[in-house]
Amino acid sequence: MKQKERVPEISVIIPCYNLENVVKTTVKNILENLEKYTDSFEILIVNDGSTDNTLKVIQDIKDNHKSIHVITYPKNKGKGHAVKTGILQSIGSSLVFIDGDLDIASDAIQNYVNELDNFDLVIGSKLSQNSEIEIRQSRKILSDMFSGLVRFLTGLKIQDTQVGFKAGNGDNLRKIFKIMSIDGFAFDVELLVIATKLNLKIKEMPVKLKIMKSFRFNSAVQMFCDVLKIAYDDKILHKFEHEIKSIK
Repeated sequence: MKQKERVPEISVIIPCYNLENVVKTTVKNILENLEKYTDSFEILIVNDGSTDNTLKVIQDIKDNHKSIHVITYPKNKGKGHAVKTGILQSIGSSLVFIDGDLDIASDAIQNYVNELDNFDLVIGSKLSQNSEIEIRQSRKILSDMFSGLVRFLTGLKIQDTQVGFKAGNGDNLRKIFKIMSIDGFAFDVELLVIATKLNLKIKEMPVKLKIMKSFRFNSAVQMFCDVLKIAYDDKILHKFEHEIKSIK
């Protein structure tokens, strides 16, 4: 019984790469939003091989909050790897992962977690009604093209796979991430393909999002290659069906 009492209601995973100027504000905002409705949470900040002072900043934050844990490794491995690392070290009943760059408002965490009473996975979507979006036109075009490609290659019915704000049942997500292999930005696609195969109930939710940064060409190419790999693993190798059997 005591062991159960030590398990936090919510684990929040924050992947970080070279965010020395914004991560402190991000974590402060998340803490404030969590503390409004629960005192049972943990925050895992994952330093994905940053080359600036991100690690020092997040270690300073950790020293002032016992609920914050820092995970770090020296080489940049990709957002997907960072999120997976945090999730597999989390223990919360519910899991949230959210980008650390201030692009996404964290004030909806409570709404997302509350929806887990009826859904297994709740994901932010730029196309959801009531979403508040400010985004560069070039990036919107790229996002729309990518979404179309994902639906064509994977058969996913989800409108928007890529918003970096998702919540889910902790046990489900830890099982899924154990068998995931995509380290880059397209990890969300792999997550949602596996979740769909597990017949998890998924809900797309409104999000407040401001993205004015351009997207690097190399990253776009890597995402395209990763989606091809996911589709190949799924449609040709039937990899996920085999691996799902091992996690049930």
